[in-house]
Amino acid sequence: MDENGLRNNTEQAAAIQVVYDHVVSGAGRQLLMYIGGCGGTGKSHVIRSIVQLFTECGIRDTLLLSAPTGAAAIVINGYTIHALTLLPQTKGRKANAALLESVW
Repeated sequence: MDENGLRNNTEQAAAIQVVYDHVVSGAGRQLLMYIGGCGGTGKSHVIRSIVQLFTECGIRDTLLLSAPTGAAAIVINGYTIHALTLLPQTKGRKANAALLESVW
């Protein structure tokens, strides 16, 4: 049970453990992770647990969160995939590579 009194199911615990092991190992490489599932399966709970882990380790500023829709991005306090990657939403608009590099 976590600090919020919520239980992680086996899959949630496994996802959180992958991130925990990566953080604790001090691996300098970037960890890219996709957390998917139907509504109500606990994706946001897993993400909140990961954010808490990064906060407690003092590395919250190294974590970027994105979601495919604006509503999902709001729930996790993140960005839409388009906003985070600076992908143009309309034809004719080009992504600014220098700005994208500064974000990542």
